[in-house]
Amino acid sequence: MAAIDVDASFRSLEDCFENLENVLNCAGNPSKKLHEDARTALGKLKSYISKSVNGFADLKNSDVASASFAKPSYASIVAPSIFENASHSLNNVIVCANESNFTSEEVRQIIRTELNPRKIQVGVKKMRTINNNRMLVQCVSKEDKDRFLTAIKEKTNTLKVSSPMKRNSNVLLKNLSNEISDHDVLQLLKDQNPELEEKVQLWEETKIRFTLKKFESSRHLVLEMNPNCRNLCLNLKFLRANWNVCKVQDFIAINRCFKCLGYHHKAADCQNGLCCFKCAEEHKSSECNLSTQVCVNCIRFNKKTRDPNKKVNVNHKPYSSCSNAIHLWRNLFHPRQLMNSFFSQPHLRILQLNLHKSKSATQQLILNMEARNIDVAMVQEPHSYKGSLPGFPSSYRVFFSHSFDMIKADIIVRNRNISTFLDQNYLDYNLVTVRLNINRVSFLFASYYFEPSKNIDFDLQKINQIFSSMPINRLVWSMDANSKSETWFSPFSDSRGTKLIEFISAHNLFVIKEDCGPTFCGSRGSSYIDVTAVGTDLLEDVFCWHLPDYDSLSDHKAIEFDIALDFNSPTNDGDSCIFNLKKANWKLFMTHLNFYCPVLVISLSLAKIQNLYMISQRN
Repeated sequence: MAAIDVDASFRSLEDCFENLENVLNCAGNPSKKLHEDARTALGKLKSYISKSVNGFADLKNSDVASASFAKPSYASIVAPSIFENASHSLNNVIVCANESNFTSEEVRQIIRTELNPRKIQVGVKKMRTINNNRMLVQCVSKEDKDRFLTAIKEKTNTLKVSSPMKRNSNVLLKNLSNEISDHDVLQLLKDQNPELEEKVQLWEETKIRFTLKKFESSRHLVLEMNPNCRNLCLNLKFLRANWNVCKVQDFIAINRCFKCLGYHHKAADCQNGLCCFKCAEEHKSSECNLSTQVCVNCIRFNKKTRDPNKKVNVNHKPYSSCSNAIHLWRNLFHPRQLMNSFFSQPHLRILQLNLHKSKSATQQLILNMEARNIDVAMVQEPHSYKGSLPGFPSSYRVFFSHSFDMIKADIIVRNRNISTFLDQNYLDYNLVTVRLNINRVSFLFASYYFEPSKNIDFDLQKINQIFSSMPINRLVWSMDANSKSETWFSPFSDSRGTKLIEFISAHNLFVIKEDCGPTFCGSRGSSYIDVTAVGTDLLEDVFCWHLPDYDSLSDHKAIEFDIALDFNSPTNDGDSCIFNLKKANWKLFMTHLNFYCPVLVISLSLAKIQNLYMISQRN
């Protein structure tokens, strides 16, 4: 419509100029009609000129008004888009049934039957299944989300809705006097601790969860509070409560099994054998006559540890506070704060996840990486668009194959202090290999997706060519295997899993896996198909492999584990200068090379020189 208006205006102006030109070109006295046409043309020209002047004045005023506001800088425009992604994820709604016997497909059918998007005026981008028989509904805007929530509550009683959100932190308040009732605790802490005044609004979210322990005159209380309030309280280290001072610390609930004496599961879900907490043998503790006790978890740790200097003392109770296993599981929840309680070395935090091509899961992945301080993410089936991976902040380094429109694997490096090298020779639509150099120690990270519809022999043949041409003693291999094997706790093994485990054993690799439950939970069932394998040098350094409890918004569960970095390992003496090959003067280099080595006839590209550099590093 704008183009049509502009064309009409130009035609009208041409008519005005033509009428004036006719009057000027008239040899004798112009006729009455020419005089009238000339007056009309002059009137139109005056009108156009006045409108143009007013338009320029308005434009000038708008420029002055816009100049009063600070213009965005280049840095603010290209800054990471994590907050923008977070706003998009706020429009998601999780829908599930009130009863547990409903499947996700039945929930989808109820939504489609009970609700009419046309009547309730709701825009829905996507509906997809997630774990625990739930549906994720992605609305267009916040208003659509509010209307959708209202319609669910009014028109159906079989469904319940919630929004994806982070859980508040749990804080342990120790030795609170029994004279203070639970009803008065929060107001008392707020009034008696002036440091909390700056967080008054956030403090209103604080609530009492339960009493952990009760003594004769005091008790331990567990509070749920906003993360900002939690950080403030931990920095204070104590809170005043009447005539007492109560120590504040993080409350870390660790599941313990009284059958196998292990962690991260309960006795009802235990699939291990019976273990005695006195002698660590396979019989009931009531049948044991020993008076002393040993820690079976530390015994298991020593069996996996080859270095005698890393072995720990086992002469204590299994659930004693001096048990190294307890410190290990505490590092699982707060690794950056408590990493020195078990290992003295810093850690590299890794996340593994299949996004199932979901945009919402991608946005949630970015939030989880920021919240959990993830260094490297190894992803399968990412959300892609025209051969690219959109949505990630500009500060992230995303490695994948740019030669294919379909992308099934990528590696994301969030830590900017890690030096990375992408080998273009070992890159495919479902394969990414990235070499990470940390303190002169080289790690090989590989992310791979096994197509379930293709013969696994072709995949193993391709991987064999890669592993045979480079050292894999410090390999971290993350894969969606789409195969079953009892080695990674599947109920049974299939032919694909048997071939894969034989391939892993043939290359002296080790599967890192804990029985934390299935890694895939969808409408078709659940399975153990996400596998992590490492080289021989990393077997003792990988720990805390677990399935975190936060929601990934994908039908696959996220996997987290840490790698201990030994910065005291001996390094090669010599020149540590690092050159940027892309900024080198290669013409001058070739001139000197031809002068000093006239026998060689060399015509090398930058990619070939980098390849030769990697070969020399391996040798």
